[in-house]
Amino acid sequence: MGSTVRVKQEDPERDSYITLKVVSQLNELDPYFRVRRDEPLQQLMMRWSGRAGVDDYRTFRFLFDGDRVPENETADEFGLLDGDSIDAMHDQDGGGMVVFLGCSLCLKHVICCFLCV
Repeated sequence: MGSTVRVKQEDPERDSYITLKVVSQLNELDPYFRVRRDEPLQQLMMRWSGRAGVDDYRTFRFLFDGDRVPENETADEFGLLDGDSIDAMHDQDGGGMVVFLGCSLCLKHVICCFLCV
């Protein structure tokens, strides 16, 4: 009897796509997106914002391993692999300067409290 060897043929169409997971606080969303390896990640961000009902994807920060995902790079250029997770976090502004308010009543405090005024 002869031996039959099956060779798995690679599908070039399938190999040009990867599946990425976008994790956010919007839990009701389907977090999986199939993206082309050679398209800018901006396309993923726009598709995610459409699915999430967000007007502008730029109001969110997309992070991979703590690094911001550049919207003009592709998945291959940024080093994303099939099954990787991207965090989508609402962009927050704030954290202004702390102003020193010195007074003669509380020289030990860095910031003068309302009781000293």
